[in-house]
Formats: sequence, structure tokens, C-alpha cells
Amino acid sequence: MNTKLPSLTRGDIKVEWTNLNEGVNGDYDESDPNDVKFLRFDIYKWNSDADDGWEAVDDASYCTHLPADTSEEILKKALEHIMNIVYDPILTDGSAKRLCERLSWIAPNDFAPKPTASKPVAKNYCSDFLGHISKDDTTKSFVADVRKILRGTGYYVRLRGNNTNRKQFVSANEPSHSYLRMGLPLKYATYLRAYLYIRGDHPMTNVTREFAKGMVEAVCRVYRMQGKTLNSTVPSKLKGA
Repeated sequence: MNTKLPSLTRGDIKVEWTNLNEGVNGDYDESDPNDVKFLRFDIYKWNSDADDGWEAVDDASYCTHLPADTSEEILKKALEHIMNIVYDPILTDGSAKRLCERLSWIAPNDFAPKPTASKPVAKNYCSDFLGHISKDDTTKSFVADVRKILRGTGYYVRLRGNNTNRKQFVSANEPSHSYLRMGLPLKYATYLRAYLYIRGDHPMTNVTREFAKGMVEAVCRVYRMQGKTLNSTVPSKLKGA
């Protein structure tokens, strides 16, 4: 647990931030000026039988859109927001997977004062699901091609991991399945899902969501024609990866 980041405890539930060095497209790349290091929230439930008294709640650890340098004030507000949403469901049902999936989209603008400047700031959101793609050199070339056409627009593509066999990643030092889920670090993924986003701190431009998606779709069509996936359903060759 990272003691340098704020955490929040309410009764038998704890929510805390952790930094796993996750970036826009997997592990954070310091050499990439466009990459952003994001924080992940972890949720724990008190268990007197656990080593330190806190046991990770299954399906309750997700990477968010909150950068690692987000102010402590906003991080505390975000913790309150997460706790208010998951507290009752976890105590009642023991899980809040769907709610946590939605909470993975939170960004600084969700908790910062509304801008008063005449030029509006775009809210960070998922524009559209683009499709599935294999975790290999195809991923790198796809991201590179998309970055070229989206440069300067405020939009970018983010990849989220899927794992077809979560149990294979259970290790001695991490016996629970709390980290093994959709949205997990890409190094654990067997295939990936691509989404289109707009940077939360980017001033709105004349590039509309539809136009940005159209530019990316043109790249996706080329990869589909070449048999490199990006289909809306998971190809069997990826399921068997």
C-alpha cells in the first residue's frame, strides 16, 4: 500500500490510491511526451484473519483517468465519491464490480470547480469502443498510426486489458484475484480493447467527436482488411491466446 497517497476508511471499508506506473497505453513511457501516468484505486474490507487486517475486495481495483500528479484535494474528493458509491453494495453483496467499472472513468474535471474562462475545457470521456486487438507488434503499430492522425486534436486512443484465464496469473505474493480483471495492467492481458478518449485538460477544438472517431475508424478498417482484428466481438484466435 502506498502511504504517500491519501486513503479513506469508513467502518469496515477502505479505499486507497496506488501507483502501478500505468500510462495511456500500458506501462508509463517516460520517453513519450504524450504519455500520462494514471492512478488506480483499490478497495479493501476488514478481515481479522487477514495478515494486516485488510483483505482486497474482488473486482474492486481499477485504473482511473486521474494523473499521478493530481492534487491531494481532488484525490480526497474522488475517494469520498468512490466510497459513497461502493460502501453499501460491498457491505450488502460483498462486491461492486459494475460500479467500479464505471468509476474507472473518473477524471480530475469531475471534482474540480467548473471553469469560468470563456474557452471551455473538454471533459475526459470515452468516445467509443473501437474494437479488440491482439497484444503484439500489431498493437504498437496501431497506436503509432492513430497518434499520427490525432496529434494536436486533444484525442487519443487508450487500451484496456482483457484476460481469458485470470487464474493463471495468481502468484504466491498476490493470492487474491483483486488485480486480475478487465482494466488490469496490460502486462497481464491476453488481448486488448481500444477506446477513443479526449484529454480532460485539453481546450476544446473544432475537432468534433464524430470527426475524430471517423479518422480513427479509417485506420481500423485498414487493420480489419489485413486480418489484424479490431472487431467488436472477440475473435476466436484472441480468445485462445
